[in-house]
Amino acid sequence: MRIKKLKYSNFRNYEKEGVIEFDTTGKITIVYGKNGVGKTTMHQLFQWILYEKVAFNKTTSTNILYNLDAGERLKPGYQMRVCGQLEYEHEQKDYLVRREWVYEKNKSGKISHKLEYDEFYVQMFDDNGQPKKMDNPQLIIENTIPSGLSPYFFFDGETMIADLKVRGTESARMLKKALYTIFDLEAIEAAIKSIGNTKKSHTVLGELDDRRLKEREIIEKTNVDHTKNIVQIRKLKRRIDENQTIMEDAEKELEKFQEELQRISEKIGAQSSKRTLENSRKSLQASNQQTEQTIISTQKAFGKEASEKYSYLLVAEVAKTAEERLYLEVQEEKKKIIPGLSKELLINLLTNDYCICGNPIHDKERVEYKRLKGFFPPASYKATYDKYQRYIEKHTYSYDSERLLMYLKKIVELKAQIRETEEQIEEIDVEIKNSGNVDELIERRTELERKQIPELEKTIRKCNADIEYDQKQLNAREKRYVKTESANTEIEKYNNQIAFVESVLVALQERVKNDTEDYVNTLQSDIQFLLKTMLTSKREVSLSDDFQLQVKDNHGDESKSEGQFAVVSFAYIVGILKVLKSHEKLKNKEYPLVLDGPFSKLDEDQKRNVLNTIPKYVPQVIILTKDSLYDVLEKEEIGKEYTITSNEHKNNAIIEEGYLWN
Repeated sequence: MRIKKLKYSNFRNYEKEGVIEFDTTGKITIVYGKNGVGKTTMHQLFQWILYEKVAFNKTTSTNILYNLDAGERLKPGYQMRVCGQLEYEHEQKDYLVRREWVYEKNKSGKISHKLEYDEFYVQMFDDNGQPKKMDNPQLIIENTIPSGLSPYFFFDGETMIADLKVRGTESARMLKKALYTIFDLEAIEAAIKSIGNTKKSHTVLGELDDRRLKEREIIEKTNVDHTKNIVQIRKLKRRIDENQTIMEDAEKELEKFQEELQRISEKIGAQSSKRTLENSRKSLQASNQQTEQTIISTQKAFGKEASEKYSYLLVAEVAKTAEERLYLEVQEEKKKIIPGLSKELLINLLTNDYCICGNPIHDKERVEYKRLKGFFPPASYKATYDKYQRYIEKHTYSYDSERLLMYLKKIVELKAQIRETEEQIEEIDVEIKNSGNVDELIERRTELERKQIPELEKTIRKCNADIEYDQKQLNAREKRYVKTESANTEIEKYNNQIAFVESVLVALQERVKNDTEDYVNTLQSDIQFLLKTMLTSKREVSLSDDFQLQVKDNHGDESKSEGQFAVVSFAYIVGILKVLKSHEKLKNKEYPLVLDGPFSKLDEDQKRNVLNTIPKYVPQVIILTKDSLYDVLEKEEIGKEYTITSNEHKNNAIIEEGYLWN
């Protein structure tokens, strides 16, 4: 980056709009100014344009950015703008960055910053000189000249001297942070902190150790019933196998009976006189089967919704598997009871730890038994329906009772429909039988349809329900088993993870330590070399691991001379720029040095040495000074010159080209 032009207006001392053009050919640009007229303000102007932040020193009377005279003249209700603009060259492209802040005076005379009207943008110029606004302007600035390194590009010599004389505590802190940020050591330190150790919670190692301890607790808690759990698992597996065998045998037998039933129907239908009747019968039979499926799906829907809205009603959970556990073969007129579900069964369930649905039974479910027992067989379905209706009418606040009653009503209606269809089938059977020669076929079909096939279907449903229930129990017990068995494996896993993370931690710590040592040694060597070039007397420098600088004379005493520390500050900043330039990440980048330097503290030889050395390592040097440098610089070494002048109150300054002092 090489700064080409600076424009400004209303920024602190500088009310009037001004422009400064800087040399970009390697020659020095000098801006002269007496104390208090605006050299430091210009230094701050660079920082504000690029980073929006301004570093005010302790002697600054106010941190207001707008010009105070302009603010006093501003009328209530009116606004004024503080503007700054830099034009620069970077990687063979021209850029412009502009920042504007808007201030407004209210009726009471108070001036406030109006953030909503502020403007900040970066433009890049193409080969034809046409500007294009860039996205993410602040990111572009950061990639060009990082804010963390800005104190070394925009260098305040007076502040640096004061700090270095007390072993550079503040400068060391800033330098360490800047180097760690630009060279990715800051991220590594954050990783080190995040990893932590096993004694600290909310760190990687701390959390891994917590998990390891939890696994140990699991072992201690579960080892007691581990053997009992294994016995139950074996028992459940055996029961599942037995029911699976019974169900498979029943399914094979059912398939045989269904094939036989098909053959009988085909024989009966083969007789032309009975074909129409047989087709009608098949149609009715298919209708019945469809109705049965509708009943099953309705029962499931009822069970699901009832369980969600009325959790303590055990029948709701049972109804989730209605075809298996609550197959309602209810005939309204016969008052047929729910098969397989009795008060004895309910009592048995409530004395165990788990419901047939697989959920654990708690005290609240047991308390409900007396309330619920009247809902179950041997009461008729009609009685159950009526009682359930009366009960839920009392609890309409908790769910939609009408919707649940709708399901029960639908089931009753569908059962009645099945009964009507069955009566039609019986009538057809009688007609077919009366037509002759099919008595045995009719009797066999009736036996299959009314007895053998329903019994096998019932067996299959029961086995399927038992298998499902036992499987749930098995899954729960196997989880406990696996949890216990895997606890030791988990502990070993966490041990390995902790060991690995600790090895990573050591590697990261070594990386930070080694890189820091490299930067310290390189910087110390560079500063020592530069001091040898700039000072006529011998001085030894040492840099701690925290980048704190110490300077000693020939006798080993710490140096006290302000002039010598002024030279040290120049060596310090150039040494830092050399370190940055030597890094692979920054070696192809150029950075300017805007130097607010304390040249008055240097003798003529020191000035000459400093000004001859700095341009060798910095592509662009801009010096802000109150001292003439003609005694140490040749005319051809100076590219541009400007002089800052101010009014008697030093609150309104202008910058004019040339060296205007006598």
